[in-house]
Amino acid sequence: MTKVINHIYLYIELFKYGISSLLSSFVDVGIFALFLVIFTKSSAFEIFIYTFIARVISGIFNYYLNKKFVFQIKEKNKSGALKFCLIFFLRTVASWFFVELILKFKIIPAAFAKMIVDTSMFQFNYIFQKKLVFQKKN
Repeated sequence: MTKVINHIYLYIELFKYGISSLLSSFVDVGIFALFLVIFTKSSAFEIFIYTFIARVISGIFNYYLNKKFVFQIKEKNKSGALKFCLIFFLRTVASWFFVELILKFKIIPAAFAKMIVDTSMFQFNYIFQKKLVFQKKN
């Protein structure tokens, strides 16, 4: 019976993690789109800045949502926050790398490549966050 309860808890946690990721994606895209509306003529460098700012804000939002809503950590966790930032950075670089790799084959558009890569990394990111960032103290 305990195994069944643990599985149910895991599925609930994964579902909440999915909601958190989806909401964070909306924040990311929403802020980026807001910049594009406000600053209609943007250079490549400005697009990079908008992307960076949107990603940082959505990352902060995602960290707090995962900490409070998904993994239900109540105490301060400075080392966890640093680990989250490191994982966040590495995930961003990995996403860019694999999207670029897929685009070299010119099979699918960039948006689809990004969706495939980021969806593939979803479970790994969950495991890293659960095991390294949001560990519950006994």
